[in-house]
Amino acid sequence: LHFSLFLFLRFHGSLSRLAMARLLQMELTPELVFSAWLVFSMLRTLPALVRFYSWFASSGLEISEHRGYGQTASRLWGIIPAPKLSVWAMATSGLMFCACLVVCQLPVEMPEKCRVATLFAALVCYHLYFSQLYCEAHVGAHVTVLVPPVLIFMILQPAVDVDVADAVEVDILRRRAHAYTAWLVKAILASAYCSAGVSKTLSSIRSGRFWWDGATLQSGIFEALLLCRPGTHRSFGVPTPFAHELQKAAYRHPRSVLAPLSFFSVVVEAVAPLVLILPPYIGSVSFAVVGLSFHYGIAVLQNVDFLSWWGPAYAFFFLDPAAAADASWELFGPIGAWSASYSVAPCRTSLALAYLTVHLIAMVALHFFPETEMLPFSCFPMFKQLKDLFDPEARKWIWLSRKPHATGTLKNYCFPFCRPQAVRVEELHRLPFEYLLFGHGGGEKDVLYSNFEVTDYLHSQLDKIRAEGNVGSRAVASAEMRQEAAERLLGHLFEAQAEFDQIVEGGTYKTRKNSWNSSTSASSTSASDPLLGA
Repeated sequence: LHFSLFLFLRFHGSLSRLAMARLLQMELTPELVFSAWLVFSMLRTLPALVRFYSWFASSGLEISEHRGYGQTASRLWGIIPAPKLSVWAMATSGLMFCACLVVCQLPVEMPEKCRVATLFAALVCYHLYFSQLYCEAHVGAHVTVLVPPVLIFMILQPAVDVDVADAVEVDILRRRAHAYTAWLVKAILASAYCSAGVSKTLSSIRSGRFWWDGATLQSGIFEALLLCRPGTHRSFGVPTPFAHELQKAAYRHPRSVLAPLSFFSVVVEAVAPLVLILPPYIGSVSFAVVGLSFHYGIAVLQNVDFLSWWGPAYAFFFLDPAAAADASWELFGPIGAWSASYSVAPCRTSLALAYLTVHLIAMVALHFFPETEMLPFSCFPMFKQLKDLFDPEARKWIWLSRKPHATGTLKNYCFPFCRPQAVRVEELHRLPFEYLLFGHGGGEKDVLYSNFEVTDYLHSQLDKIRAEGNVGSRAVASAEMRQEAAERLLGHLFEAQAEFDQIVEGGTYKTRKNSWNSSTSASSTSASDPLLGA
């Protein structure tokens, strides 16, 4: 690639100088920033993702036979199947995706048909590339779902090529047409947040307790601490200094810190559509600041990176044409922007509005079919389940793993405690890292799966973890009892992690190659042992 670039610049010097001159005169548009941010995220993760896919495709795991999106490897929009690509084809599709985005933003004159075709090619390459990575930790699930809708709106963005003598009038018409694209993107993003807030509220109604009482976020942070060790200062490449220490501090204050944060997040999500009715010069930038801060907080407290892939869509908020100083609501508001776009390209304008309508209908409908996946159509149910670390009626899962929580690794939700597609219990010995999974509570039998021999001391720590999980819900146990249990639980986790590290690093472990009974331990533990005596 570098050699080809050298030859191009060597033998096309005049063209490169012209491109550089035009580059310096480029207008900073939402489409340009969206593409640049996305290409940056792609290039910084592509080597690790290609290495992951090279292993995954030949791993022999049952999940490696599937391609698609989300937990179930669904079809794109529930319709378009995903092919199974070779490693070379997968890597090439990723590079072509980047190339298409770059070409569309080059400071050279490009026929409109070429621009549309190139963006459509980018959409195809997106499907070919990301559908191979549904089980990967960084880009799986809902992390990249905003990319296809934004690309569709960019494809359908009208080209203002009308015979008008007044150049100022042409520029205003172009800006209004581009504002229509921004309104569509803002509607997609605002509705996604709103749907996520509705999902959490509905879960609260069904469960009879509030999602924002602090217990659920405390459980989420405890889950992050399963993998976030001391010295962790990055989450999937995003700087998150002292993440481990901040997570411990937040975990210890479920009422004073986590409950207000949880309530604030649900309120922000639920009222997100207000950005569509507020004056853009107030709402757009303010929403972008709050939204990006919200996702950075998730990266710090839960080590989940939405910034790299949802962040590009915020370019349509920061550089919203309707938020310009000379943009009136009558001309640049939703109706005025639609009118300008329709006057230039009625077919494209109608198709873009039709996609938005279908997207919103699917979002509402999927609330009634929570097990169905049709990404990027979604009701955005992530994190909606209410959890409680100390309620014996709640099922809880603990895992210890040598798998780094980093780009290019299996996601944490593709193991035996999850619905398909997931690694099967009898396949744990195929993993290239040591892994232990312990499930307890919820009125079900305790289970312990591992691909190495578990020591007596590690057994004892898991037994203590189970005991803390029976302290009682907030309706039964006092706040002081739960606070003390939270501190003890954290100590037991750290002891278990230290013993796990000593087992695998000290060379005393023995990887097991046999199959396991799903009702008992994956290690040498039997159902008669105290750990599984529930």
